[in-house]
Amino acid sequence: MGAIVLVLIVATISDYMNVDITLKLLTLLLGLSAIHKYAYEKDRARKTEIIDLISFFRKELLPESEVLHDKLRNYDIENLYMKMDFDDIILAEKHYPIEFETQTNLLAPLETIKVVTSMANAIEEFAVRVLTLDAEKENSIAILKNSFVQLTETISTYILKERKLTDNLNFTNTQKLYTLWR
Repeated sequence: MGAIVLVLIVATISDYMNVDITLKLLTLLLGLSAIHKYAYEKDRARKTEIIDLISFFRKELLPESEVLHDKLRNYDIENLYMKMDFDDIILAEKHYPIEFETQTNLLAPLETIKVVTSMANAIEEFAVRVLTLDAEKENSIAILKNSFVQLTETISTYILKERKLTDNLNFTNTQKLYTLWR
């Protein structure tokens, strides 16, 4: 860019171009440069937001999951994961009775429900961030899909019960992202 400006100035001084044309070309070049810089900065900011999203998943969600799994370590968790094919807790219980009962029994104790609540809120925050950034189709986020789905299915009875209690207002983003990624 600097070389082009220098050529324009030399051409103007040498009387090959008039000042008016030179100023118009310089204005055009400065405008194009500003547009390029804006696009570059916007792309860079998006990449930073995606990195922050992945970092949030690693620093917030995974530790919550580990705490929950530590609490459940002594139990048979073979049937712990329940799909959220239904937004209705009654239909979910009907279609996945074993998983529903397993989750209800294992996640109900007070010391466990605190962890589940915290984990559900972290899952919702992650879902809000992904959907707000419109990042659900980003290749760099794809590595988190299976983990997100599994974490959500680990506590799906809690999420569905909370949704029922609030007329489906709670965990809306979790439900939406789960449906997109499943």
